Amino acid sequence: GGEEFLVKWLGYDEPTWEPLDNVKDSEALTRFTGIEDDGTPVSAELHAACSTDIDEPATYQEAVNSPYAKEWKQAIDAELSSHCTNKMWDTDTTQTPPGTHLVDSKWVFKVKCNANGSIKKFKARLVARGFTQREGIDFNETYAPVVKFNTLRALLALAAKLDLHVHQMDVITAFLNGDLDVEIWMRLPAGIADDVVKLRHSLYGLKQSPRLWNKVLDSFLQQLGFSVSEFDTALYIKRTDNTKILIVAVYVDDLTIFASDLDDLLALKFALAERFKMEDMGEISFLLGLQITRDRSKRCITIGQQKYIKDMIDKFNLNGMQPNHIPMDPNLHLNADNGADALDGSGVKEYQSIIGTLMYLMLGTRPDLAYSVSRLSQFLAAPTAAHMTAAKKVCAYANTTSDLSLVFKDGGDIVGYSDADYARCTDTRRSTSGYVFMLNGAAISWKSQCQKSTALSMAEAEYIALAECAEEALWIQGLLSELSATKQTAVLIYKDNQAAIKLAANPTHHQRTKHIDVRYHFLQDLVGNERIHLQYI
Repeated sequence: GGEEFLVKWLGYDEPTWEPLDNVKDSEALTRFTGIEDDGTPVSAELHAACSTDIDEPATYQEAVNSPYAKEWKQAIDAELSSHCTNKMWDTDTTQTPPGTHLVDSKWVFKVKCNANGSIKKFKARLVARGFTQREGIDFNETYAPVVKFNTLRALLALAAKLDLHVHQMDVITAFLNGDLDVEIWMRLPAGIADDVVKLRHSLYGLKQSPRLWNKVLDSFLQQLGFSVSEFDTALYIKRTDNTKILIVAVYVDDLTIFASDLDDLLALKFALAERFKMEDMGEISFLLGLQITRDRSKRCITIGQQKYIKDMIDKFNLNGMQPNHIPMDPNLHLNADNGADALDGSGVKEYQSIIGTLMYLMLGTRPDLAYSVSRLSQFLAAPTAAHMTAAKKVCAYANTTSDLSLVFKDGGDIVGYSDADYARCTDTRRSTSGYVFMLNGAAISWKSQCQKSTALSMAEAEYIALAECAEEALWIQGLLSELSATKQTAVLIYKDNQAAIKLAANPTHHQRTKHIDVRYHFLQDLVGNERIHLQYI
C-alpha cells in the first residue's frame, strides 16, 4: 500500500498507523514517525510529509475542484460569514451612479501552519485588487506603522531580564473594522451571488485598509490609557503604577502584549475581545516567522528561524547544496559585471526572490548575514551568474547553521560595536559601514550598508561608520529610557580604529575633516555631552 505514518494524537495514549490521507487535516497532530522504504524509522515534522504536498489554489475554480475542496469551501463560507456579520457591503446596485469606477477583487487561498510545520487551518480571504484603485479618488493616505524588529528584540530582551509575561493575540479580519473615507464600488469574484457591491468598510487589498484599521486600534488603545511610544509609533505603553507596565507591540493585526502583572494582561485581553473579534494565542511561541522558546526558571528567551530556513531551502530547491560554513568568501570581490554572464528574465526574478527571502531572515535573527545580503542587494537590477552562485552559497550557509539563535538572558547593559570595510565596492569605491548592539546577551540591532559618500581614508570610513552607529545608539537609549522610566547612562561603543576615536573626541582636526558631511559631525557632540562613550577594542 501507500506510505503510512505512526501518529500520536492529542488526547490518546497510544499512536496509530495512518495513511497520508488521514493526517492531512492535522490540527490535533503533534509529531509522527515515518518509515523509509528499507524499514528505517525516521522522526520528522508534519510539514515534511504533508504541508508541502498541498498546492494553494490560485483561483476559486481551482479551490473547489482540488483534493481539498471540502476544506477550501469551509474556509470560503467562514470568510463570507465574517463579511455578513460585519455588514461589509450594500448589494443594491440599482443606485450605482453611471460611469462608476469598479475596483476588482479576487480570492486568496492559504494553508496556515503551526510553528512545527503542522497544518493549523485552511484560510480563504476575499481581497480587493488595490492596483485598480485611483489615487485621490478611491484612496488618499495609505501609511500605517508596524513595530520594528529592533523594538521587538529589545522588548524580548527586557522580558527575559524582568520576567515579563508575554502573550499574543490576533485580530480576526482586522481590516474589516475600518470605516471607509471614500465611496468604493467593487466587482465580486466567482463564488459569491452578487456581482457588484458598494463597500461600507475597508477590505483586505484596498490601499488605505491598513491605515484605517490602525486608526481604529490606535483610538481604542488610547481610550484604555495607553500612550504611543516616541521611538516606535506601533508601540503602546501604559503604567498602572510605579512598578507595573503594560506594553502592546502592533504588527498590522498581530498584537504582542508584555506585562509585569498577569491580571493587567488578562484585563487587556478581555477589553480587546469585547471590542474586536480576537484569537487568543496564549504565551508567545511563533511571531512573524520567528520561533520563540522560553525558560522562565532561567530567565531565558531564545529566538530562531529554523522553519523559515527549511522553507527557504525547499522553495528554491537547494537541498542538494554542499554545507557552507561561512556566508561569503572574504576574498570574493563582487562587481556589477562579474563574468558578464547576465541572468535572463526568470533568473533575475529568482535572484531577487532569493535576496528578499534572505533579507527577511537577516532582519529577523541573523546579523551574521547582514554584510553578505547587503552586498548582494546591490546587484538586484542586473545580476549575473556569479551573483546567483554567491547568493545560493549564503542560503547554504544559513541552512548549515540553521540552529543558530538569539538567546536573551538576565543581565547585561547595552553595548555597541562599530566597524567599516574601506573601499570594498569596486564599482564606486565606497566603503561599507556596520554595527551591532547587544543587550542581555544577544544582538537587538544591526546593520551593514554601503556608505553614501566616498571616504578618502580608512580613518574617514571608520568615522562615518561610527556616526551611523551613534544614530542607532541614541534611538536605543531613548527607547530603553522610555520603557524603564529611568534615564539610561551613556551607551558604550567599541571601535577598532584609534584615528576615528580621536577624530570623534577631538573636534580640532579641521583640515582632516572639513570635507566630511556635517551630518556626521554630530558624533562629536554626543561624545562631548557624554551621551555615548567610545572605547578602543
